Amino acid sequence: MSDSKSGKKNSFYGKTHSEETKSLMSLLKLGKTHSDSTDLISKKKGLPVYLYEKNSEGVLNLIGTFVSGRKTAEFLNISNNTVNLYLKSGKLFKDKYLFSRDLIDNT
Repeated sequence: MSDSKSGKKNSFYGKTHSEETKSLMSLLKLGKTHSDSTDLISKKKGLPVYLYEKNSEGVLNLIGTFVSGRKTAEFLNISNNTVNLYLKSGKLFKDKYLFSRDLIDNT
């Protein structure tokens, strides 16, 4: 907020919302989640991550495509930092998963 609208210069300074207004604002937020908006942002600005799994024969199979590293981390229940480290290194995670920014052609 700019200094011109902070403190006593703010038209709402010293006031509080009524219980009725709070209830109305709460009703407006029902059904909306933070992830709705973050999913849209991820799709626009996120870098896609392709998740491959190594089978018993050593062949990599695509098991998922995610809009971002964060969504990949959520899927595997691991840290976003772990996904980024393995993306940069190109190494297999837990000797099983490969994270890639590019589709890999196995043919």
